[in-house]
Amino acid sequence: MMREKNNKKEMKPQRAKKGIFEDGLLQFSFLLSEL
Repeated sequence: MMREKNNKKEMKPQRAKKGIFEDGLLQFSFLLSEL
């Protein structure tokens, strides 16, 4: 039980980082299109 919880906690930050990275790319491409 404890190991599963720890694994889930470790997985979430990675997903969050991917989401932030994707959002950054979207914003960057949007800024380029604005130019």
